[in-house]
Amino acid sequence: MAANAVESEWKVELLANLKNYDEIFIAALTKDVDAHTRSMLQIVEVVGPSLTSPEVSARQEALRVIVGVVDSLKRDTLEEIEVARLTDFFVNRLQDQQTLFGLTIKGLLALIHMKHFQGSSGVSILDNLATDGFVHSLTRQDRLNVYILFEMLVDRFGQDLEKMGSNSLMRYISVMDGEHEPRNLLIVFRTMVKIVSQFEIDPITETAFDVVACYFPIDFTPTVQEDVESKLKDTLVAGLRRCLTASPKFAKYCLPLILEKLQSDSNDAKEESILTFIALCESGPSVRTVVEEQITSLWISLRREVLTAPTDSIEDAAVKALTSLASLLASGPQLGVSSCDQFVTTVLNDTDQFLRKPELQLQYPTGKILKAVAMSSKAACDKIANIVLPLNVKLFMVQLRTEERLALMNVNALILQAMAAVGGMGNFEPDERTFVAAFYQSLLTETPQNMITCMAVSGLAEMLKLKGFLESDRIDQVCETFMNGMMDYENSGVVDEVTRFFSVAGRVLEEIYIYQKLIPRLLEYIQNREILPLPSRLIDLVQALLRTPRANRSPLFLAKLLDRIQFAEESTPGQCR
Repeated sequence: MAANAVESEWKVELLANLKNYDEIFIAALTKDVDAHTRSMLQIVEVVGPSLTSPEVSARQEALRVIVGVVDSLKRDTLEEIEVARLTDFFVNRLQDQQTLFGLTIKGLLALIHMKHFQGSSGVSILDNLATDGFVHSLTRQDRLNVYILFEMLVDRFGQDLEKMGSNSLMRYISVMDGEHEPRNLLIVFRTMVKIVSQFEIDPITETAFDVVACYFPIDFTPTVQEDVESKLKDTLVAGLRRCLTASPKFAKYCLPLILEKLQSDSNDAKEESILTFIALCESGPSVRTVVEEQITSLWISLRREVLTAPTDSIEDAAVKALTSLASLLASGPQLGVSSCDQFVTTVLNDTDQFLRKPELQLQYPTGKILKAVAMSSKAACDKIANIVLPLNVKLFMVQLRTEERLALMNVNALILQAMAAVGGMGNFEPDERTFVAAFYQSLLTETPQNMITCMAVSGLAEMLKLKGFLESDRIDQVCETFMNGMMDYENSGVVDEVTRFFSVAGRVLEEIYIYQKLIPRLLEYIQNREILPLPSRLIDLVQALLRTPRANRSPLFLAKLLDRIQFAEESTPGQCR
């Protein structure tokens, strides 16, 4: 009798809580279920009449209690059969009034977290979400919960959902299509990437692409300070970019979109189109064929954005895109003449006029284009260097204006930087390489020293990085020229470039050459100077060669240095202390 009274009292209290929701009572009820003194099925049975009531408010009150308990349970409390029955219960609730949908989704979210939730139940949820849900008309938070639920199912039960084939994607499209809230879109985009990259998307590939392409480019200006500080727009832009390039199957739809937006008057649209193209190229050889079909349009558009860039960021993006494009063309197996080689030929032919006609004032941006393509591969770099370096030297010799000469030197500097970066040497005939190096060396003695001299020193430093490009005799001559002229250089820029040259020498030349030839020669020059104190620029050269922290410019330092050199002469290279 006492037990029946307690049971009856519990039921009364539970039913009373439907009208006056009490979190303390819910917490106690949850504790009982966790301890297995009560079960969720008992609770559902007690509130059952309210769940079938014609009054929506009564059904909502009963559902709120059930969800409140389920949401607070430990992950391993419910057995598999209980989880399955509760899942069926909540799935059936999806067919109820829209006002109950938010609570139902919250209950399903709680169940998905449960240890014994099964993937087959996830499939059932997706089917009913798509066919019986009211997602489009829900509140922002309820829609967010739907997207979170979908992402959780994909993360936990991807293999089960994969068996649905493209149906899983179709279900998701029907749920998220038309979403406009920025914070919701963060999860929408993230989940779309996961589905497209993991599941079969044929035969609705184009539909899947179109449903996210309508957001491109992101047109959102944060107005709330929290959104500004969290860089919400940047995150959205990056998320959409990943969506558009999530599958190689999207490439044939993505490229026309990119080319279309590149014609836009909006700088944001142009820049994002270029960055999306870079992301597409990162998909690798699987998208190469599609890109090859649009190579002419891509080249024209990207070239235009470098030569006449409206902003620095667009120019930088276009330069990176050219490298990505050429790298993609060079990737994977090649039959006959590679598409990359053909592209390099086109680039050289189309930019030749810009190098030869200084009045166009397009030489430096042309250099950026050539460097970008050269950075894609050693083969591309060699081909470009072989043609451009000798050509620019010859053009330099017939130009009289300093500005035009500097422009040509700047182009060569960019090519030399690319060569050093990819290990290119150029397919030069020996006399051509000698011609280029000798030309740079001849500029060292020009007076007065100016920017051209600086560029010559910098160019020789880049050549020094290319093993074998400069003959040993020429290295000796250049170093001797610098040491003899260091105290006479009046241009501080030349002094800085010479110091950088010796820093490169200290990194790339053989130890035996540095310690037995260069440093003794420098010290001999220092010791023969009659005017003290010693100028800092000479100490800087020694420091650059020795690759030591900045030296204390004092006689004590020189004494230690002399001792080190003497030790080096008595030891083998590599044993210097």
